[in-house]
Amino acid sequence: MHIRSQLLKLYLFQLITAFRVTDAIWVFLLIQRGFSLAQVGIAEGVFHLVSFLCEVPSGMFADLLGRKRTLVCSGIMIAAGCAFMLGIDNFTGVLLSMIVNALSYNLMSGTEQALTYDSLLMVNQADRYISVSSRQNVIYRVIFAISGLSSMWAVTVGWQACYLLSAALGVASSIVASVMTEPLVTEVQKNRSHEPLSQLPHRLAVHFKQSFSFLRKNPRAACIMLSTAGVSTANYITLMLLQDYLPAIGLPAGAIGIPLLLIDLIGSAGVALAPRAARKHSCFALAMLCAVCAGAGTLCAAVGLIPLSIAGTAFAALFDGMLDTVSEAALNDTFPSDQRATLVSVVSMLYSLLMIAASPLSGAVSTAAGTPATAIGLMGALLLVCAPFCGMLYRKRAKKRVL
Repeated sequence: MHIRSQLLKLYLFQLITAFRVTDAIWVFLLIQRGFSLAQVGIAEGVFHLVSFLCEVPSGMFADLLGRKRTLVCSGIMIAAGCAFMLGIDNFTGVLLSMIVNALSYNLMSGTEQALTYDSLLMVNQADRYISVSSRQNVIYRVIFAISGLSSMWAVTVGWQACYLLSAALGVASSIVASVMTEPLVTEVQKNRSHEPLSQLPHRLAVHFKQSFSFLRKNPRAACIMLSTAGVSTANYITLMLLQDYLPAIGLPAGAIGIPLLLIDLIGSAGVALAPRAARKHSCFALAMLCAVCAGAGTLCAAVGLIPLSIAGTAFAALFDGMLDTVSEAALNDTFPSDQRATLVSVVSMLYSLLMIAASPLSGAVSTAAGTPATAIGLMGALLLVCAPFCGMLYRKRAKKRVL
């Protein structure tokens, strides 16, 4: 394998899939088309429900059928989701598009990380993974943040043009994935093409048992996964609530995009700092530290002062980005190659599960209290309490291998 060429293709794939204009401003586009906030909420709930149900199965298929093939399928699903939105101009089309779009994320989640790690492993460069992963995540976060500024362009050209562009980018990502090299690290992976499809149900059952067994025997890894998902959930919900909270405490509504972009860029800085942090501290210690710092930042975001709310959310985003990258690299070092995509997908599944609960609860609390500050403050307090408790719970049960 020519590792430089492989990594360049992976970076290009990340760049293309990050510039998903319709995903960055999908709420804006639906409101512009006349859909209600209630319908937007239903659509988001459907998206996260599908993500939760299909996250681990999609990782299993990537491990059993090939990571490259799965990434090609993810690009096709992006285009298909856009086609549903364009072809069925009602709420049914929206729901179908959200379902297919969730599947496209599922197919990418875990698969890209597994393909990257095993590509480096094939050439005995697995120790480079955290640096490579950091670059990938920075590319994704920066490009996705920039794509969020496209709302004015969307008003000019119309929502149909936005979805046509996203469909074209989906096809482009499939083309890039198709020219990647499939890393074959183990004998199981080398024999994939010889396995009959009739054996797939049995292989899925065995694969599930092996993956569950790994998590049961590695409670510290499970704890890090939960911490990562919890911090990401709190950060995302806070960003959503800020879009209502900041104008309510005095920020001009037309300026809301500026602090959101700033917060995203600071989150990218956390990703860039991750390799340096990982060299100085264990992943488990960093997971607990990042969760506590993110909780403190989220609490600050609940204070009714615009500068402090923005700074607190940015502080939380910094540690969210750092934790996401550090935990991904450390966990990949412990995951068996044959179950890598599946186990990476577990983190995304936990995130979807928490989002299914947190999205409606945060909305209900905000409505009942009359301000999003209450929900934001509760999330910050939960992180501050749960992170140390989680650390104490699993510290004595940690295995000999330290993450």
